Amino acid sequence: MVTQRNFSTIVVGTTAVIAMQLLSAFTPRPAQAVEASRDIPLHPQISANLSSRTQFKTLGVELETQSFLISQNTRSRISFTPPITKKSKSSRGAGSRGCTDEFLQEQLVTLLIHSDQAPGQTVSGHPSFFWYLSQPVKVPIRFALVEPGVAEPVFTTEIEPPPEGMPAGIVQLEVPKERPELAPGKLYKWSVTLVCDAYKESANPFYYSWIERIATPPELEQQPASLAQAGLWPDTLAAILAEQQANPQELSWREELFSLLAQVGLTEVVEQERQRLELPPPIDQTGETATD
Repeated sequence: MVTQRNFSTIVVGTTAVIAMQLLSAFTPRPAQAVEASRDIPLHPQISANLSSRTQFKTLGVELETQSFLISQNTRSRISFTPPITKKSKSSRGAGSRGCTDEFLQEQLVTLLIHSDQAPGQTVSGHPSFFWYLSQPVKVPIRFALVEPGVAEPVFTTEIEPPPEGMPAGIVQLEVPKERPELAPGKLYKWSVTLVCDAYKESANPFYYSWIERIATPPELEQQPASLAQAGLWPDTLAAILAEQQANPQELSWREELFSLLAQVGLTEVVEQERQRLELPPPIDQTGETATD
């Protein structure tokens, strides 16, 4: 079942995040022009091409030279502890096998998961899902969340990009509160599909992974460090991005995000994002430029 959606683009701490809050019903609001941003060079008339049910928002961030001079103490305060689980599940991607669009190159989509051999764990009944677009995408993106063996999907939607394409960056998609909660102890499969050919499903690049809702650990705090220590990968990402949105001038949260991604081997995503945003390398505690 495809739902209507409120689709907003947010620049948080100079890291572009496409946050999609997908709602089954809401009051339509007029589309607004997008303010120019160094992070996401969207055309100012982009919203004029969207339906009245779709709205883009850009939270401006002052990107002066000195704003890049973050604290020399860039050692991460957040250390992710992979969860212990006996439920081994593989994640995979199918590449750009059927897409001929010039924007759809190899490694265009990277699922932001902590492991390709184990499910992500969450305590949320309506968790967020994350992936990274290395380039703008001009074809629809289909998201699906299903319970194996159950015919009716938990949630599915197809996201139509604006004419200029969905901008590169981190995509965050949250299951609507109106949908049933994930049941504790069950595994769910989630997938991202680039719909290059609406008539030939096998031609569409397809990426999938797994998620499991677990009981809330004792003394868990809804803070990034506590969530990371508990091995709650999607919850940790969501908490860090929430901190970025709430504190756009605190660029240390951007570095915490980059550090977290690097901890689980997503270094290529970090490098691509730094290059895309024209960010300098991080500075270590000695004041020297950090190197691998």
